[in-house]
Amino acid sequence: QPRIMFLEWLDPPYDAGHWIPDMFEWSGCTSSLDSSQKPTRKSVRILWEQLYDCDPDVVLIGCCGFDLKRNMMDSIQAMDKLKPLRAFREGRIYA
Repeated sequence: QPRIMFLEWLDPPYDAGHWIPDMFEWSGCTSSLDSSQKPTRKSVRILWEQLYDCDPDVVLIGCCGFDLKRNMMDSIQAMDKLKPLRAFREGRIYA
């Protein structure tokens, strides 16, 4: 099962919650943060180090309230923060 991180904010990074983890499960994927790392279903602020430690297979970026153009722009601006991720090296970061 691919492990996915859905970032709903980049500065600071927020891991998406609410219904997003359910969508991962329904699609045959899992959230890259397990329940010991994220004990709530709400969106939570995370540290970049937590993101690097879980090293997700795929990163989805959908900053809350922004359109595709803005999400792409913010993703490009955050590129230095995203570069250490395997998903970056393998071309699996999507806005």
